[in-house]
Order: sequence, then C-alpha cells, then structure tokens
Amino acid sequence: VVPTPPADQVRQAFQRLDEVLKSEQSDLTAAVKLNIYVSHPSVSELVDAELAARFAGKVPPAVSFVQTAL
Repeated sequence: VVPTPPADQVRQAFQRLDEVLKSEQSDLTAAVKLNIYVSHPSVSELVDAELAARFAGKVPPAVSFVQTAL
C-alpha cells in the first residue's frame, strides 16, 4: 500500500468537508472558525496553502491549529 502524500490528504479533507456542507445547502465559505488537528507542523503549511487557494479573494475563517500525535 502506497501512503497518500500529505498535500493530497489535506486537499481531500477539504473536498469532503465542502461536499458535506453542500449537501446541507451550505459551503466552506460560510465557515467562520476551523479547528484543525495536525500530526506535524509541516502539515500546517499545507493547510495554509489550501486555505489560501480556496479563499482567494474571500474572507477566510478563523483557524486554530493543534499539533498532536493523535
């Protein structure tokens, strides 16, 4: 089994979250606060990049990062 690269995992997580929100007639742009748990600080940078891409020209939600081994 080949592990999924972290950047792909981040992208997939946001895609799934957006799909769930859309199924309830909402979307990620309606979020005002995100609590994000990461296992390594380098993943925070990937999340920041994904948020920048998804919220380009829009007001992003407040974001809190928690680093934990889960």
